[in-house]
Amino acid sequence: MPAVNREMIILAREAEGISLRELEKRVGINYSILSRYESGLLSVPDEHIRRIADALRRPVSYFMRKGKIYSASGMYHRKRQRVPARDLKMIHAHVNELRLQADALLRGAEIESDNEFHRLSVSEFGSPENVARQIRHIWQLPTGPIRSVVNAIESAGGVVFRCAF
Repeated sequence: MPAVNREMIILAREAEGISLRELEKRVGINYSILSRYESGLLSVPDEHIRRIADALRRPVSYFMRKGKIYSASGMYHRKRQRVPARDLKMIHAHVNELRLQADALLRGAEIESDNEFHRLSVSEFGSPENVARQIRHIWQLPTGPIRSVVNAIESAGGVVFRCAF
C-alpha cells in the first residue's frame, strides 16, 4: 500500500469537525499515536489507516492522495466573530477537499483562456483596491459593477464552485 499522506488525516478529521480526542474514541487508537501520525513522526500501519478511514467516512485511497492543505491564511472571507473555530476549520477543510478534487479533475485538462491569474502583492500596490484596479486593467474589465464575476474568473481559466456552507 502507498504511504499515507498525513495531511489527508488532518483534512478528513477537520472536515468531519472532530478533535483528535474524538477520533481516539472512534478508532480506539491512543491520542498520542494519532498525534504522531498527523505530525508525520510515525508511519501509519495498514490496519490503523483502515480504522481511521472507517471512522472518518472516507475510502482508504483518500489518505494516499498527494496534495497539500492550505491554511486559512490562503483563504479570504469576512470574519464572523460568532462562528466557532471548529466551524471555520470545517469550512476550510471542505474548501481544501474541493480544491484537491478540482486539481485531480483538471490535471489533464487543457484550458484556453483570454486572461490569466496573477499574484499581485498588496504591499507592492498599496491597497486591495489598487490590486483590484490592476486586475481590472489586466483583464480589460470596465469600471463600475462587473456584470458576471463568475464569467470574469472563468475567462481567466478559473473554476468556480457553488458551496452551501
